[in-house]
Amino acid sequence: HHALGDVRAALAAQEQALAAQGRALESLRSEILAAARAEADAGRARLAELHSRLAHAEARLGAEAAQLRHEFAAGLERLAEAQRASAAELRASDAELRERLREELRGEMLGAQSAQIDARAEELHAEMRGRVDGLLEEQRVCFKQLSLEAGEAAVAHDRARRQIEARLEALEGRKAVGQVDSRQ
Repeated sequence: HHALGDVRAALAAQEQALAAQGRALESLRSEILAAARAEADAGRARLAELHSRLAHAEARLGAEAAQLRHEFAAGLERLAEAQRASAAELRASDAELRERLREELRGEMLGAQSAQIDARAEELHAEMRGRVDGLLEEQRVCFKQLSLEAGEAAVAHDRARRQIEARLEALEGRKAVGQVDSRQ
């Protein structure tokens, strides 16, 4: 009878110890869950902030790209206008030069002088052509430079977008790991 009483007391002490350990385990579990929830909330907040920053960066880069396209189109228009003006000026000066040479030729009627006048007209014509070619080459260089700048802006935009997407994926991966840990 005394042995059974001792066993009963030992079992009661063991049940109390198990209950205390269960309470400690439940407390620890609650703390871990609270910490996991806090970390998940912080991750969600960070993810929302990154989404916001990504949207802002895309909007800004889109606006900059639109501005570059607008400036490129305006530059093209200015260059085309300059080319038209140069061509008109060249035609006017060429016509004026020819008329002047014709008048000189009529007044002088000597073969040697007309040959000199023709040679001079050809020289002036060649000079004007050289100037026009120089302007055209300068325009080509400007077009190429504008094209390169637009390409660089597009590459920078794409690079920034990829970096932000990679960061978002990393955060989402951490978030998923945090959810799996919290379920366990």
